[in-house]
Amino acid sequence: MAGEFRNAVKDVGWNEVSKAVKESLTLLDNTLNMDKLRIADAFDAYHFEASSILRYNDENSMACAIRLAYFAARTYYKIFRELPTGKGFADMVFVPLPRSSRPAIVVEFKYDQSAEGAIAQIRRKDYPASLKGFSKNIILLGVNYNKETAKHEIDLEMIEGE
Repeated sequence: MAGEFRNAVKDVGWNEVSKAVKESLTLLDNTLNMDKLRIADAFDAYHFEASSILRYNDENSMACAIRLAYFAARTYYKIFRELPTGKGFADMVFVPLPRSSRPAIVVEFKYDQSAEGAIAQIRRKDYPASLKGFSKNIILLGVNYNKETAKHEIDLEMIEGE
């Protein structure tokens, strides 16, 4: 489906849309391959491009930009924002569609803290518990935006199911 969309927009000259879809699919692949550096670079670019300078340095702005960055992931996932899970609300959750064998993804955002702390929160509040039955494996993605460096820091873990 994503390939068909890419071809359709390419044929009518929508090169920027085609490029954005390709970058989004690449970001998803980098996430599934647990490539922290490429994910961070992509988040830096999307956050800068998609956020207002007036609201750039807040978690909601970052979350909206990152959701946009994963636009093409909708081919394989239902994406939720602030999903009630475990003992709180996960900032973003990617639940694989029934026809997909991809891992679920739980994302926690931090601002001027640490990506490792985001992963610790996912574990402490047991966000993955509500995803059992939807996916065999679950990727935990911790994202921290560092205001001083204007960079995103990434931490990733894979929970492998039975």
